[in-house]
Amino acid sequence: MKIIFIMLSFCAWAFWVYPARILSDSGEPVPEITDKSQLVLVGQAQFSVLFWDIYQSRLYTSSGQFSRDEKPLLFEINYQKDISRRELLSATIEQWQHLAVAEQDYQQYIPRLEALWPDISAGDSLTLFSDHRGSYFYFNGNYLGRITDAEFAGLFLDIWLSPKTSRPRLRQDLLGIKP
Repeated sequence: MKIIFIMLSFCAWAFWVYPARILSDSGEPVPEITDKSQLVLVGQAQFSVLFWDIYQSRLYTSSGQFSRDEKPLLFEINYQKDISRRELLSATIEQWQHLAVAEQDYQQYIPRLEALWPDISAGDSLTLFSDHRGSYFYFNGNYLGRITDAEFAGLFLDIWLSPKTSRPRLRQDLLGIKP
């Protein structure tokens, strides 16, 4: 009995000293997004429709400047309104269509996003972190999953950052461009 107690105590100590790392689908460690000390805020924006605040967003990169190919980068959306997973997917597709992205270029991502994204409540955050290994989604700081295709992050961020975005003021604010 004493040996079992000692072994359990050691295991508890080991987990406390060496916290478990979350692994991605491929078995690689998932980047931790709680420490933004290596990233610099590029810009932030408030998205509102009429008098309803929908979300606040922030864009971070390692240089504090945005280029489509810069890695790592972090894009964080803090929601101020409830949004269902279905509404989120529908709005994403609608924005890709607005940007004239060919359906064949985004259709492959829809099932994965549908599996990853939850229903959103006011106060929730959805974060995209992108590095050389892919794009990682987090919900309220908890890892949701990864899309490994190198093109995804740029395609997703184009919704807000493309010169053809449906929300040019939001783009200016996220890129830190003064009007």
